[in-house]
Amino acid sequence: MKIRIKAILGVFLGGLFLQGCSLEEQIYSSAISDTFMKSEDDVIARVNGVYSVLPTFDCFKSNLNYIIFYGADDIGTTSAAFRLFNERTVSASDRYFITPWRTFYRVINEANAMIETVGASEVGSEAFRKRIIGEMHFMRAFAYFYLVRMHGGVPIHTSSTNGSSDFYPARNSVEEVYQLIFDDFRIATE
Repeated sequence: MKIRIKAILGVFLGGLFLQGCSLEEQIYSSAISDTFMKSEDDVIARVNGVYSVLPTFDCFKSNLNYIIFYGADDIGTTSAAFRLFNERTVSASDRYFITPWRTFYRVINEANAMIETVGASEVGSEAFRKRIIGEMHFMRAFAYFYLVRMHGGVPIHTSSTNGSSDFYPARNSVEEVYQLIFDDFRIATE
């Protein structure tokens, strides 16, 4: 009985060893745009990542709705957490107030990175790259549209963030932000 179990175990382990020997894979050092996007499917995966940020609790699923609903004139609440929105005394560091800001700037940064990367790549057809770049201009304009309506003039970023970026840019005027939004929408419709 013991010999039979050892034989079965030996055959099983030998099979695993032989299966593992034929494994061929290319390992990238990191999943950055220069090494990750090799096909249209890779580009679509990254585009889906940009879209996936919006339906989270930090944005449309929860916190942004509190700002919109409880900041309106026709809705009231006695909740201590949301009464501040009714009274217009909410702090800029309030978690419900700051997380949509961060989320929209994350969308903007990812859209900028996609515009730069896809514009410089040879992945897919010209029509495919143009469509993706148009979608990312739309996403950037969409994020700025919410930011400018909630915060007025906000800093404009039209390139992706890296180590040499200015992390404390000045606010742009409301007119400049709307001009960027209209320009991005024009590019998205071309």
